[in-house]
Amino acid sequence: MASKAPAKEESKDKKAEEEKKETKKVEERPPTPLEVLYKNIERIVKAVNNRDRSLILRVLRYTNGVRCHVPVATLVTVAEKYVLDAELKKQVLAALEAVSAHDASAPADTAMEGDVASPKAGAGAGSSAAAAASLVPPEASPPTVGSAAAVEIAAYLNVLAISLLVKRKLWSQVSEASLALATKLTTVNKRTLDIFGGKAWGYFSLAHEKLGVIADIRGTLHDAHRTACLRHDEQGQAVLLNLLTRNYLHFNLHDQANKLISKATFPEGVSNNQFVRHLFYKGRIQAIQLDYSDALNTLMHADRKAPSTVAIGFRSQVKKFLLVVQLLLGEVPERSVFQHEDFKTHLKPYFELTQAVRVGDVVAFNSVLGSNEGVFRRDLTLPLIVRLRQNVIKTGLKKISLTYSRISFADIAVKLHLDSAVDAQFLCAKAIRDGVIEAAMDDAAGSLYSREITDAYSTSEPQQAFDRRIKFCLDVHNDAVTAMKYPEEVGKKSSELHDQLEMDVAELAEELDDIEEDDGDL
Repeated sequence: MASKAPAKEESKDKKAEEEKKETKKVEERPPTPLEVLYKNIERIVKAVNNRDRSLILRVLRYTNGVRCHVPVATLVTVAEKYVLDAELKKQVLAALEAVSAHDASAPADTAMEGDVASPKAGAGAGSSAAAAASLVPPEASPPTVGSAAAVEIAAYLNVLAISLLVKRKLWSQVSEASLALATKLTTVNKRTLDIFGGKAWGYFSLAHEKLGVIADIRGTLHDAHRTACLRHDEQGQAVLLNLLTRNYLHFNLHDQANKLISKATFPEGVSNNQFVRHLFYKGRIQAIQLDYSDALNTLMHADRKAPSTVAIGFRSQVKKFLLVVQLLLGEVPERSVFQHEDFKTHLKPYFELTQAVRVGDVVAFNSVLGSNEGVFRRDLTLPLIVRLRQNVIKTGLKKISLTYSRISFADIAVKLHLDSAVDAQFLCAKAIRDGVIEAAMDDAAGSLYSREITDAYSTSEPQQAFDRRIKFCLDVHNDAVTAMKYPEEVGKKSSELHDQLEMDVAELAEELDDIEEDDGDL
């Protein structure tokens, strides 16, 4: 009997260990897309209850996995259950029906990668529910939510449906659905809806840009920006200001774009992506308007604050403008920038351009510009690169002045591929006036003779470089300090809890004193 008892205990221990292993496997299992969708709905409810908009930003970061892998029929079932507003429900079901119609008409071999085949959204509710139930794992139980976050959940599902339309490039439906959603959200004055409204306006502008009628929506965006300012909608202000700036830059209206960003205040505390986009547009405008120093600082700030692992296309575009502005200022970018794995292919034409500018070879510069003109035009950097020809000529002239103690203007014209000696004479005069070269002109002999090179440390150039480095370090320090600050609301809540705790302690002390006095009287 004694031997049987330990055997039973060992079997129980083994079963307990196996159960623990199974629970660990379940916990380690990655969540299904439907679980992510339900988790997002729970996050929205929590964000509304706690008035925490950062949770809604987190929800939008998980949208891609839901969009790619949850069947449309399941989304229809979820929308029918959680969208309480009749107008918003009609909009989301219409968008999902358009997605299903597109998928049904598309050939099987052209189905989009990552998408799950699904029946038509316009089918009956019973068939949709049956299809959804067959795809729901036992762990993915629908959350129970109240009516407080009903509008936010409906807006999230609408944004999810519009993103499906965007992925299938149904731009007409994207334009209609996004405008309807943005118009509906303006009637509800809740700050937790601002992020969804900004996404709707972003899809609205993207659809019109793809359709080639982006100029038609400028008035609509201005009206929406004015409404966002009156409602203190900071997220909407940031998104619409960037969309308007992009609209002006699309048609090379740099003066109007500069007036817009100089008079409109970019709100603080918005998402980092919108702020980086604003810095990029601002740097482009400053570069076009010959304000190269400010453009360099702005673009460096945008490059530093951009995401480090994602958005490679945007980061490469920022680096292209940054490299061109550096060349316009006479600086030579570091070789490590061109050797980065993420940007090596994108920056190859700019590496060849940098080599031509560095050596001052006009022929090589013209060759690079001719062979990569289409690339530069597509990158929108061609107007700035054309200005680099003067820098190439100045660099070549500086090398000539260092090499020859005296040289004729005719020889300079031949070496720099200028039209005549007169052009070379005017170029030398301008270079001497700007301080590019230390030389003097002999007009009678028609030549240029170099002077003794002054010591760079006797000028103010080292001090200016030192000031630039100090300013850069101070900006990094200020950004780090700002990022480590706690939100004001958290500080208020903690102070209120501290005050309440002190009051409770004081009341408890008074009660103890009263009890002691009563005991003493007895």
